[in-house]
Amino acid sequence: MIIKVASINDIDQVIALINASDEEQKDYPGYLERKENADEILKEEILSRIDDPDYLYLVAKEDEEVIGIIVANIVDWKTTKANRCGILSNLFVIKELRGSGVADKLVEEAFVWLKENKIYIVDIYVFPGNVGAQRFWDKMGFHKILDLRSKDLRC
Repeated sequence: MIIKVASINDIDQVIALINASDEEQKDYPGYLERKENADEILKEEILSRIDDPDYLYLVAKEDEEVIGIIVANIVDWKTTKANRCGILSNLFVIKELRGSGVADKLVEEAFVWLKENKIYIVDIYVFPGNVGAQRFWDKMGFHKILDLRSKDLRC
């Protein structure tokens, strides 16, 4: 297995994994239903960010197949002393390889990139019902600092 920065050639497999992740998370409270053209929008978004110095798309590959992904990005918070913070999102590993260390390696590589960019505060978002993800992030040293609340005003 290798961990590398995603290339344009990886985008379709990355989108497939993001779709698989969404499918697994759709029953969690707070999940937002995707638009019908979400794949198209996602592809445009990735293409516009793949060379952005504030974004990192990492893939884990085995025999040219993308088996895991993570996205890291840098956010400017000009009013805080930290000034800039890292966000990790879209961590996903195919079911057959969960628990094998792939996710750990993706996260560690994202940490390296963030540190190289002088980012020392990192945030993640996890659905309340996703106990497996919560355990994983706890194991990686994250702790809960915020309780995000959401309301659908159409109800």
